[in-house]
Amino acid sequence: MKAIYQTVRGRLHHRGRQTILILDDRADPVYLRCAFLERYGQMAILPAVLLDDWGKEIKNLTLYRWIRDYGFQFPRAELFGFEPDGRETQYFLRDLDLTGKYLCYAYPSLETAIGDGRLLTAIFSPDDSLTSPERGKKPADLDLPLSQAKLSWWRGPLISIDQLE
Repeated sequence: MKAIYQTVRGRLHHRGRQTILILDDRADPVYLRCAFLERYGQMAILPAVLLDDWGKEIKNLTLYRWIRDYGFQFPRAELFGFEPDGRETQYFLRDLDLTGKYLCYAYPSLETAIGDGRLLTAIFSPDDSLTSPERGKKPADLDLPLSQAKLSWWRGPLISIDQLE
């Protein structure tokens, strides 16, 4: 079983316990995995496979759209995946917060262990036309799961990356 991921190009910047993704089309890929929270926010699951009521499996990013569109209609559908520490787990959809924001974990390579992912707090778009960083909006054409991730979006000159709050 392999956790579903989304690929973006950029660099990871670590500042204390914060991890920021600096977007850069020329950089190596960074792999993002978005976790559903358990209904009471105690646990998270990084999806690998959704098993619907008819036994059909979904093992790719379309899983997020299926859950958004049909999750409440099929509360007995099962989601198999991993806790952020890497342990395998499974949940019925009825036990998950289907309307909340996803936690987003970043991995520098596909070989990085699930438990070694860093919780992403922000995405930064370099913009040298600005003199200091400013909070931006997520791109309008952004698709699931990143469009529902619990992240702040910033833009500004690259030199200002350490000024982010």
